[in-house]
Amino acid sequence: MVMKPTSPTTPTSPVVACGFLDSCFLCKQKLLPGKDIYMYKGEWGFCSVECRCRQIYMDEEGSTIKTKKKG
Repeated sequence: MVMKPTSPTTPTSPVVACGFLDSCFLCKQKLLPGKDIYMYKGEWGFCSVECRCRQIYMDEEGSTIKTKKKG
């Protein structure tokens, strides 16, 4: 017996953007179509390598401070 799905497997409506790639997570500069977007943690988009690296550095500094306070 072959079961056929009752609803289509692909959506019929266009995909709506979530908005998380509208602007740089750090400097809030608009991210333009056709330009490179530098991702971090899978959901944060950045306009440049510099912005992405600054965020990574700030995250690492934050986790170092938390570790020192616990110790």
